[in-house]
Amino acid sequence: MTRAMPQTRLPLAMVVTVLLLLLVPTVRLMAAEPMILPPELKRQSLGRHMDILEDQARQWTIRDIVTEPVAARFTPSHGESPGFGFTSSAYWVRFVVVNPWDREIQWCLEVAYPPMDSIVLYMPTQANQFQIKRSGDRLPFHARDVDYKDFIFLLQTPPKSQQIYYMRFENAGSMNLPLTILSLAALAEKINREQILLGIYHGAILVMLVYNFFIFISIRDPSYLYYVLFNCGWVLAMLTLNGLAFQYLWPHAVWWTNNSLLFFFCFSFMWGVQFSRSFLDTAHHTPVFDAVLRALLALAVLGMACALLTSYYISVRLTNIIGMTCLLVWINGFLCLRRGVRAARYYVMAWSALILGITILSLKNLGILPYNAYTVWAPQLGSATEITLLSLGLADRIRTLRQEKERAEKALMDTQLTMQDALLKEVHHRVKNNLQVIASLLNLQARQVRDAQTIEMFKESQNRVQSMALIHERLYHSNDAARLDFESYLRTLMAHLLASYSTGNTAIALKLNVDHITFGVDTAIPCGLIVHELVANALKHAFPGRKTGEIHLDLRAGANRRYTLRVRDNGVGFPEDVDFRRVESLGLRLVNMLTQQLEGVIELQRSGGTTFTITFSELQYQKRV
Repeated sequence: MTRAMPQTRLPLAMVVTVLLLLLVPTVRLMAAEPMILPPELKRQSLGRHMDILEDQARQWTIRDIVTEPVAARFTPSHGESPGFGFTSSAYWVRFVVVNPWDREIQWCLEVAYPPMDSIVLYMPTQANQFQIKRSGDRLPFHARDVDYKDFIFLLQTPPKSQQIYYMRFENAGSMNLPLTILSLAALAEKINREQILLGIYHGAILVMLVYNFFIFISIRDPSYLYYVLFNCGWVLAMLTLNGLAFQYLWPHAVWWTNNSLLFFFCFSFMWGVQFSRSFLDTAHHTPVFDAVLRALLALAVLGMACALLTSYYISVRLTNIIGMTCLLVWINGFLCLRRGVRAARYYVMAWSALILGITILSLKNLGILPYNAYTVWAPQLGSATEITLLSLGLADRIRTLRQEKERAEKALMDTQLTMQDALLKEVHHRVKNNLQVIASLLNLQARQVRDAQTIEMFKESQNRVQSMALIHERLYHSNDAARLDFESYLRTLMAHLLASYSTGNTAIALKLNVDHITFGVDTAIPCGLIVHELVANALKHAFPGRKTGEIHLDLRAGANRRYTLRVRDNGVGFPEDVDFRRVESLGLRLVNMLTQQLEGVIELQRSGGTTFTITFSELQYQKRV
């Protein structure tokens, strides 16, 4: 590592510097202070150490520049990064570098403006000649001293000497002159730092674009495709503006490098407008502005064509006009926000960030704002913010669409359930009516019969039909046409049976102990018929010649969705010599058959009267399909 000159020698070095300045006549023409190289050079701006001359006719040669009267027209620069906006003039820069030290210093001259068309560096030699180095984006990328997006010239200054340099700049676009002197180590550090930052920026954007592209493939919403195309165009424009596209994508395509920037700007704008129309549904929410946006689409296509077919002078001005129309797109988003469009919240914030970045870029190109790190990185920061916010907006759009879909599905389901309930009630009503017709026919038929046993058979059949009709009637009048309140049904059924079979036995009491249970119709009908048969059998046979008695009906819900039905009376009891499973009685045969249908178990106890206990589970219709 080179050590700094000792303090005892510093005054001598400064004296040598002053003598060198006095001995060289050309230096006296300069108004700017020379750049004195420090012993440990890192990075220093040339902005206030150079003189600038505008060549409006672009006709002066280096011989004109170094001789009077042209040489006297140079004026000192008053900014760190002079900018002159869009101009057709060529600009000359003159500066002096002084090395007061006793060793040679190698250094780099950086022009940190990748879109510059032509840069010519003139270095005077001892024979009153000039060594010339050329650069700019009109030359192939590998013609540069250093393969880097900015223009780098590798130079050196001998010990205890000074050198004067002339540079000529020409650009069809904006003229910015950010000149910097830095060491090789500082250049390497700068390149590494920028590569990390640019890698993070473009990597994050690439991930978001790929993510949204796959969402488009998944849900086929065109807004996502427009979003991806819009930001792809913008990223390519930023790559071209930063010189990275020329460095990595098309290093030999000089013509395309000089025309692609404006093309990508217009391409991005076109898909951005189309994204706005789709994302905000402008045809529905702002139909007047939708017509304006369609006109902007045509203007963007015209800008793309001009970028490829006309001169840069025309296309760059048209592109600037197109850029200013971004304000109309923002106003449209604000109107949608005022009209309650949810997606417009993210949209307005995103376009505000992007327009701010574009505005700063435009003001820098016009020479109104200085060329510095803030104005250089403003478009990238604005676009990163815009991409992030729009991605959030698209995610919110998915969430909103999902919620709307869920609400629509719920409404459809409610409608279907309402229609299904109405249909079930209609079915129950019709079945109930038909069963009542059957009961009436049985009653009419019984009147034509004179045999008492036959009349009793008709009456029992009529009661069975009415017990089934009662189920359908209760379901028809209930709020739930699929589930029967079995407790309420049993109370009504018991009252009906008591009225039908207790002739002469008015003191027989029916006592119910029933849990609040609901059954589907597949379980309610067989269970109701079982109750009908057992209670009717008790009313007819349990109390012969008696005026009083009790019949208990219990229905309990147990574990594992098992139910216990118990019909108990304190009458004469079931005969010991009769097997209730093999009787000729139709009623008990029905009880056994219906118990099997319920997949239940029936038990009989003869002590203290008669007790039938049936354990079963509710039938599931799906299991029986």
